[in-house]
Amino acid sequence: MASIVNSSIEKINNMLIIPHDKALHAFYGLLVYNIVSLYDPIWAICVVAAQAVGKEVYDYFNKEKHTPDVMDIVWTLAPALIVFVLQYYIG
Repeated sequence: MASIVNSSIEKINNMLIIPHDKALHAFYGLLVYNIVSLYDPIWAICVVAAQAVGKEVYDYFNKEKHTPDVMDIVWTLAPALIVFVLQYYIG
């Protein structure tokens, strides 16, 4: 019984850990958003989206050193969208 519980806890724990690559995408997406949003929040979202897609296009054409992943776009853009919604629609 204890091994089943430990196995379940380990599976849940592994789901909660954010991979380093995804954390970097989230960090840089938020960094770019915060800088550009000083000028215009809508443009900031557009710039972050362009940054995310551009990075994955670069990865696609440089597969020998990079791995393209659609989830990288999500991890780059989602935190910026969350901040945008919180700042300008709720707050």
